[in-house]
Amino acid sequence: MTVCSPDAVIIGGGLAGASSAYALARRGLKVLLCEGESALAQRASGNRLALIMPYISDYSSPLERVYSTGFRFTIEMLRSVFSQEGLLNQVGGIQLPTTTRLKKLIHDRTAIIGSTEIQRISALEGSELSGITISHPSLYAPESGYVSPVRMVEALLLHGGAQTGEIRMNTQVIDLKRDHTGWCCYLASGDTISTPNVIVCGAYESSALTPLSWLPLEPVRGQTVSVKSSPTSRALRTIICFDGYLTPEHAGAHLLGAQYRHNDLRLTPSEEDSSEILLRCQRWLPELQFTPTSIESPRVCFRTSTADRLPYIGAVPDLPAIQRESSSLQPGLFVNVGHGSRGLLSCPFAGELIARLITEEALGDLTEVAKLCAPERLISRFQAASV
Repeated sequence: MTVCSPDAVIIGGGLAGASSAYALARRGLKVLLCEGESALAQRASGNRLALIMPYISDYSSPLERVYSTGFRFTIEMLRSVFSQEGLLNQVGGIQLPTTTRLKKLIHDRTAIIGSTEIQRISALEGSELSGITISHPSLYAPESGYVSPVRMVEALLLHGGAQTGEIRMNTQVIDLKRDHTGWCCYLASGDTISTPNVIVCGAYESSALTPLSWLPLEPVRGQTVSVKSSPTSRALRTIICFDGYLTPEHAGAHLLGAQYRHNDLRLTPSEEDSSEILLRCQRWLPELQFTPTSIESPRVCFRTSTADRLPYIGAVPDLPAIQRESSSLQPGLFVNVGHGSRGLLSCPFAGELIARLITEEALGDLTEVAKLCAPERLISRFQAASV
């Protein structure tokens, strides 16, 4: 049974799906968002807090250009559109010199490329800014901050108290097929949904859909923990990034992360990973003296990675047809996946970009990132591999 015919079906109720729904609905399109779980933002978008930190570099690269655009877009959205919701905790962020590249950037005095002001600071300045002891010269991004991604998803879908289109929980889309009218979405329930446009925002599971079966996506296991605050740690005023990160106290605890493991599909938190995260923090911030008994609420999620670490955003190529030299794109099919650990930077502008593509608006300030993130960039690799 075909249950409805909206202007667009969005698959996935995390940050990517909510950003896509918001951008389309504000243009007046009828949107249906399908979420397979019983609530929104249950996977990578369900972490307690998420950071908004700039991509720090001394040279321009595709990664820098995409995530610098994303940093500015997200900050401006939170400051202007969602200012009343109070989502953004703009506390600033300090990056400690954890790699050779960062040490060189701090000490060589070369220009720092990025979308926001980045300051080189001494250990003393870092201590004064953060409220705790910082033992190394570092980099400081005053516009950095954090949000609750769950609250942000809710704000995108319920901005101003008005629901952004229709939202259906426990609705799993198991496959897609194009026909003469558009796309048919096959549901696990046996029903189907007909629509001219589909936006797939289902993370690494997206490649289970037949038209996306060729799309290379990798799940990367991540683990975070909350640590109970102490009199010393409550003084922390900024985000601290090392080979992990620590947020200021929020509701009596700090968020401490993160563990990233490739080729690891364990769903349950690991004591070993929690201990490793804690040891990293102790190595750089020994004053805080967190102990294993401080740890609570460990959480595992799977981020979706791509080979070049750039998300896939835009119209989906028809690889089999391209190999037959008969077509290039699959009309009306879009993808918004592969955001890795920087989804808070890339998902909001990705939703806007896809909305402009669907409504055939000028891409404007998103023209460059549209080209860099387009799934079409993969075609030349497949063609080269087949030679």
